[in-house]
Amino acid sequence: MYALPACGVFLSAGQCSKIDAFFKRAHKYGFTNRSLTVNELLNTYAADLYQKAKYPTHCLHMLLPPKKSVDYSLSLRNSDSSFALPQCKFNIF
Repeated sequence: MYALPACGVFLSAGQCSKIDAFFKRAHKYGFTNRSLTVNELLNTYAADLYQKAKYPTHCLHMLLPPKKSVDYSLSLRNSDSSFALPQCKFNIF
């Protein structure tokens, strides 16, 4: 399941529905305790990978943006992330 957050986003809607049907049959015949969906698995494992990557010893930690350097009391909305968003600058004219 480690590659699911990276490769799962490339699944088409048809492929997701076929996998969901397989999971539904597996639950129906008692192979799993609960019915699963591809989107549910993608969300769960992507969040899990992000939580693990936030540790400095994780191999993907170096790919994360730097920590925010602004005062958190001035933020306009709540954010679960303490990382700074990349700034994109462009000139139209």
